[in-house]
Amino acid sequence: MNKVNFSIKNNNIDKNDDLKILTWNILASEWIDDKTYKMINKKILHNNKERFQKIINYILDTDADIILLQEVMPYEYNKMKELLDKKYNISMLNQINWYNVKNKSGNVSLFKKKLFRKNNLEHYRLDFSVYTKCIYKKKVCAIFNIHLDDVSIRKRYKQIDSLKPIIDYTDNCIISGDFNHRYNKNTKFYKIPHFNIHNKKCPSYYIEEKMTIDNILSKGFKLLPKSMCPIYPSNIEQGFIDYGSDHLPIMAIVGNPS
Repeated sequence: MNKVNFSIKNNNIDKNDDLKILTWNILASEWIDDKTYKMINKKILHNNKERFQKIINYILDTDADIILLQEVMPYEYNKMKELLDKKYNISMLNQINWYNVKNKSGNVSLFKKKLFRKNNLEHYRLDFSVYTKCIYKKKVCAIFNIHLDDVSIRKRYKQIDSLKPIIDYTDNCIISGDFNHRYNKNTKFYKIPHFNIHNKKCPSYYIEEKMTIDNILSKGFKLLPKSMCPIYPSNIEQGFIDYGSDHLPIMAIVGNPS
């Protein structure tokens, strides 16, 4: 894949004021099994090296300013640091525990060095998120890279509620990642006061059914009249060939914080 697989509408926005945010669950190899992904050729499914290269190519082509990744394996994290360290400040790998299993994958947040100085970035571990406190355009910002529980809606609500002490008292916030909950404007995840929802129409998951479960929410950042969706695969195997993951990358572009 040589070009970013996005359909983009650009309404003559001044790019100097754009902040491009990319969120993506890249699918940890430890969660891949032949039963769940039986419709995909095993040579494609288990070629982790090729899958990871597609993901890196996508990241490089997209050239986002903030990259929020979920389900990153430790060896992938080390490779990212090797390949992307010159361009991005990279957080720790924050392992997300599932079902009391000793899994290894987790969340990683990347911030473009030309916009975010390393000494203005503070990364914190939450049990479902990397929380980054940073300075952008001389404003304090809170950036959450989340991966909510995929079984219990009550637990997902508790996880979102646990962010309130920070988001209620921070003017400029981004909550982004795998919500594991289909978009619906009436659900608690998408009714957080003062937050704008950037993905209302882009399907981001395609294995079981066409679902919009990955999202980017922002508070305090200028809304820009841009829209973009990843190109939805023609079939499940083609999705793996194009993206290397069972989730599609989701992107939003916002303006300067207030």
